[in-house]
Amino acid sequence: MQSLVSSARFPSASILHKKKSSDFHSLNSNLTRVQSPSGNKMNQAFGRCQTMKTLNSERDPVEITISLILNGQKFIVPISIYQNTTDLYKKLIAKVLQVNPSIVNKIKHFQTHSSVKNYNIDYYLSLELKPLEVFEEQRHLKLEPYYSNPVGNQMSIEDYDILKCIGVGGFSRVYLVRKRDNGLFYAMKLIDKNFILKSNKEIIICNEKYVMEHLNSQYLAKLFYSFETKFYLVFVMEYCAGGELFFHLRKWKRLTEPLAKQYFVQVCLAINELHKFGIVYRDIKPENILLDLDGYIRLSDFGLSKPNMNRDETAYSFCGSPEYMSPEMLKREGHNFMVDIYCLGALLYEFIFGSPPFYCRNIDQIYNSILNDKVQFPPFKDINPDLKDLISSLLIKDPSKRLGAQDGIRAILQHRWFQGCDIEALVKRRCEISYKPMPLKYNFDEMEFSKGDNEFLKRLYDNLRLEKQGKFTRSFPHFEYTNKRMIDYRQVILDQLTKSSQIQGQQGLPKKQQKTQICVSPVSQVKEHSNILKLISGSFKQSSQGKRFNTDTDLIQLMKQV
Repeated sequence: MQSLVSSARFPSASILHKKKSSDFHSLNSNLTRVQSPSGNKMNQAFGRCQTMKTLNSERDPVEITISLILNGQKFIVPISIYQNTTDLYKKLIAKVLQVNPSIVNKIKHFQTHSSVKNYNIDYYLSLELKPLEVFEEQRHLKLEPYYSNPVGNQMSIEDYDILKCIGVGGFSRVYLVRKRDNGLFYAMKLIDKNFILKSNKEIIICNEKYVMEHLNSQYLAKLFYSFETKFYLVFVMEYCAGGELFFHLRKWKRLTEPLAKQYFVQVCLAINELHKFGIVYRDIKPENILLDLDGYIRLSDFGLSKPNMNRDETAYSFCGSPEYMSPEMLKREGHNFMVDIYCLGALLYEFIFGSPPFYCRNIDQIYNSILNDKVQFPPFKDINPDLKDLISSLLIKDPSKRLGAQDGIRAILQHRWFQGCDIEALVKRRCEISYKPMPLKYNFDEMEFSKGDNEFLKRLYDNLRLEKQGKFTRSFPHFEYTNKRMIDYRQVILDQLTKSSQIQGQQGLPKKQQKTQICVSPVSQVKEHSNILKLISGSFKQSSQGKRFNTDTDLIQLMKQV
């Protein structure tokens, strides 16, 4: 070790007495990294020596630098790229406790600074246990605290910051929003109440709320709040940042069999959850299948669902998307749970071939083909015989002969095409999905959803001003809802860290600081500068808030004290 240190290059003593920044830059370029021949077992296993930081060590290749802005001051907080968002939150809270503990209880999250605002990053940082490797390219984040803002007892649209339109329906728009008190992101569905009342579509709203309120499944979009205002019916739901599966299908044209199998199994499990509770979905299509950032699906939009159905019961409503309608729906002779089984077959067909089985531009022709034509498989693609058999069995026109007529979804998942598929791993979310949406970009067509957005928002804010002028008569009794199963994990972590800090203070123990390994041997051997080691371990370490000692600025500050 001594020979390694002695061999390191360092400037003469006369250079160290100069105070010009250019000279310090030259000094910094002459210092070298020192490696220890000793190392832990992991380092030895990969044939690497343990690296010890000298004053000029270049940036850690596995480190992200966080510039934390607190009350106008900047603090550098490094963190390994192999840690996760929860680790980062804990580290930043620890820094706040160290710098200004009086504000820590007001902090709900950390977000990108207003000068570099990015809602995709803000959302990602609000999630738990997400890997920081997604920031490998940029390697630097400029963050500031997100402070909790109080909201009223009566739920209101103004409890949320409306950020971006992420979906458009026939009588509604969906926005990415952030709740002002807890800082969490949601998808807010704003429904035109007057349109619903004039069109006698109250049952659609009631069915959608009923399904989301009563079912708690990992495959169904979750409802967190619902409330009524003078002009709107509002659903505040889980935000699925992966967007609609339809968006990704348009890019890919068609899916590989392994990926189609992973998605299809999850959709089957979602439909099974609905059927188990007596709900016929009736609106299976890629537009209603959302993805989270891990690639897992959520079924959404339950307005056309029929709840409280028995196995021997029949419904007669005419609803659904033309390309996905079953023969019994078109005949209007009554339908049951088997209508969803047919739609599953149409969905799987689109996964593999890029369009529904009887698709054309003429709706009447689509209806005629669904009723009379045999399903055809395009010749341009070789298809697994088992897959072909499964699709054909799901698209049988007679619902009583359709696969699943006796045992439902279980019979489908027992088909031989699923041999080798680890369905249990999918259920437990232990399966690595073949495709994951981009976590730091919007996974939808921003141009498409921006159409008419300015007009809608202007009308929305005008209506919000009008709502403040007086009370209104509620048309939907018992519509207001708050999900009691919500857990604010960040608040739990904050309480634990705050309590730990208080205990340390009561015991008179010094707060834990990040230990930084520094090799100062080349500098400490310079004549008349043997006190540098003392400076590093003393006042300078305190003034630098325990950050890594490897920058030009740090070196200049150190030398000014010599």
